[in-house]
Formats: sequence, C-alpha cells, structure tokens
Amino acid sequence: MSVSGWLEWMQRQHARSSSGRTLSRLIAPKTIRNAHAVLSEMLDLAVDDPDIQLDRNPCAKSRLPKVPLVEMQFLEKAQFARLLPLFNPYYRPLVLTLVMTGIRWGEAAGLQMKNLHLDAPVPYLFVCKALRHPKGGPAVLGRPKSDASVRQIPLNPKLVEELRRHTVGLAPGDFVFRMHGGGPLHNGNFHLREWNRVLARAVAAAGILENSDLRIHDLRHTNAAWLISAGRPLLTVQRRLGHASIITTNRYSHLCADVNPADLKVLDDAFPLLTDPAAEIEPGFTHPAARMDAEERALPLLDLDDDDDLAA
Repeated sequence: MSVSGWLEWMQRQHARSSSGRTLSRLIAPKTIRNAHAVLSEMLDLAVDDPDIQLDRNPCAKSRLPKVPLVEMQFLEKAQFARLLPLFNPYYRPLVLTLVMTGIRWGEAAGLQMKNLHLDAPVPYLFVCKALRHPKGGPAVLGRPKSDASVRQIPLNPKLVEELRRHTVGLAPGDFVFRMHGGGPLHNGNFHLREWNRVLARAVAAAGILENSDLRIHDLRHTNAAWLISAGRPLLTVQRRLGHASIITTNRYSHLCADVNPADLKVLDDAFPLLTDPAAEIEPGFTHPAARMDAEERALPLLDLDDDDDLAA
C-alpha cells in the first residue's frame, strides 16, 4: 500500500528543472517508472538479505503509469541535404557523422582521434567511449555499460573526406568534435545555440521542416530509417546502432512503412561499405570490446540506453 500511494503521489507532482525550478508539466510517466525500478532493485536485495527478513518485494505487482508512444521523426535524404548547409561549417562534420553513422550524441562527444581510423583499408570509427555531463558537474569520459555499444562502424568515402579536413593537426588523445569556442561538446550549449538556430531557419524555409520539434537524437532515427528503407537486415542495423536487443531495433522498423526506397536511394553513396551480417557472427568472431586498451577499460561505466539518448 505504501508503494501504491507513493506512485499515485508522484503522478500528481510537477516536474522540476535541473536547477530545481518547478515546471508547469507533471512528472513524466517514464521518470516515475525509472524511480520505481530503482526502489524495486533495492528491495530485491533486501529480500535476498537474511538480516532484513523481507519475505517479498512490495514493488513486484505495482501498477505503473503507461508511457505514451512518441512518434519517431526522421529526415528524408532531400530534407537533410537542404538542412545541412544551414549549420555553421565548423559543425557540419559532426552533423554528418551523427546521421551517417547513427552514433549517440555522447559517443560522438567522447570520440577521440586514436579511435578514428581513416587510413584503414576500410575506414572506420571505433566506439568504445562516451562523454556525459552530469547535472551540476564537469564532463565525465567513460565507457558504455553494454558491450553491444562497443562497436566498429565502417565509414563511407565522402564522410572520410570530411573528417580528414576536420581533424587536421589533432593529436591521438584529442576529441574529434569540440565546441566552436573550445572545450568538449556540450549537448545543452549546442542544442540551445546552433541547433535551435538552424531549426528556426529550416522552419522559415518552406519545404525543409514543418515544425521545430526535430531533436539531435532524431538524426540517429534518420540513420536507422534510411538503412531499413533500403532493405538492410535488422541485425545489421542493430550492430551499427549498438542496441543490446533486437527488440529495441525493431521499434524503428515502422518508420519506413510509407517510404519508397526508390525515392530515397540512400545507399547509392551513403552506405556502400556495410559488412555482411553473416560474416560478423561466423565462428571465431572477436567482439570489438576485446580491442579496448588498458586505459579504456579503466574508464568508469556510463549507462547509454535509449532513454539517456533522449536527453540530448
């Protein structure tokens, strides 16, 4: 009864900003479910502890608020081609990388030169780190909590050319992408300045966007939509996006229900270097996580599930 009352009470409370200011909207159902999950895990430990003598977890049969399904957004190829020139030239390689690889914002922010292999026979980036900005604290560089997020992503030739120009003079330990004024990428600063400025221009220009609800994370949706619309297997998309479960990847499949692959023609020059998924899982395959060096393995674990992605 205490847990039920707590859940009902939370559904009546207003959300707060990162600075503690009360907002007009109520606490989101997903936030309530996350809080309940933490309490449930703690009580599971209590049930297993003989000194506490808790016979069952009172969270086990809780009625949780339903999370409304948010329609995913994505850009068609022609829309993205018109949107890209609106960005500051300094940030265009970042935006191109996000949409061409589908990496998370934190993974792009934490990408270092030593993990960018432009001179390999098939150029690729090695995702094994991410950068997070905890509320009220400095940026933290860590490694993904899930091994599925540690992956090797082939790069198409045009993106390689852009990254070569962008990274001239950078040392192995330097971040590939930084704020224009210096310092690590910060999702808040980028979103409030460059991203919102570009979206405002795009909405004003007829034919690019109808509204300003597009998020940075939707570039990841765009990558998935382009691949699936071109007929790539979900297993390939799962590995590129770093999903631990194919069920998560399957959430993207509805994006292309009304998209004509002949109109997008996305794979003609954007993704010619995708590997055959059958070759990736043959006997003797070594997971990319095994390639991390000692310094990378010593980094703290960061939770990079899809809910954290949406914070960007």
